[in-house]
Amino acid sequence: MVRPSVDATYAISKSDTFRAFKPTLPNSPLLVTADHKIKIDDAPIMSPGEVLLHVRTTGVFGYSDIRFWKAGRIGELEVLGDCILGHEAAGEVVAVDENVTNATVGG
Repeated sequence: MVRPSVDATYAISKSDTFRAFKPTLPNSPLLVTADHKIKIDDAPIMSPGEVLLHVRTTGVFGYSDIRFWKAGRIGELEVLGDCILGHEAAGEVVAVDENVTNATVGG
């Protein structure tokens, strides 16, 4: 069963839109492990010099992400450790480390 990583309230309207609110921690992404298993695990929270992003949507694609899960590589790219699946993410900055100068909360 997939655990949601946000404390969300959904309001489905005629236009099929929804609203999600500030995420709860810890963050729980979909990982592929070095031995090609899928798991949901806690991801590290931001480190110094980083921002915390509430990912609202991301894509998991058959050619790249699923191929990487099954084969451990995409063409010449081989990742030997655990890797979070998905790319082309969109979200909102919810926290900014004090040393970050090029991002703001809400951006």
